Amino acid sequence: MCTESGLCRRSRHRCRGLSLVEVAVFIFVVGVGVAGVISVLNFSVQHSADPFPVKQALSVAEGLLDEILAKSYTALPGTGSRNLYDDVDDYNGYSVTGVTTIDGTALTGLSNYKVDVAVVASTLGGSTAKRVTVTVTYPAVGGTPYRLSTYRMNY
Repeated sequence: MCTESGLCRRSRHRCRGLSLVEVAVFIFVVGVGVAGVISVLNFSVQHSADPFPVKQALSVAEGLLDEILAKSYTALPGTGSRNLYDDVDDYNGYSVTGVTTIDGTALTGLSNYKVDVAVVASTLGGSTAKRVTVTVTYPAVGGTPYRLSTYRMNY
């Protein structure tokens, strides 16, 4: 420690500030701390967009499921293209790569999504029902299929 006169209390040498060892230890400690913070930030940036394709796939599945559930339970005559589907059964076997609107207009940025629909008659609580399953697969997330299923009752 230095006194007001600039001399060290324990010796007669002048105080010169920090020693080389103290500076080296300081640089090492700060360097380790900065490296840790940078590695955490790097990890966060790399994985920050991971949930987006999953959320997008689920949104596509929800939208198509809502469209299907709005249709008639009872089979009606006629099918054809998707814009002419008038009952739930018309969607059975529907499969397309690239998400489109009901009239066939391709949606930008969704060309790699594969959509499949299955409609299966079943019994639910003693009543007849149709189980509707929409599967959306996006290759960028390892080709993992995301499925949403629900039942359509005759109400």
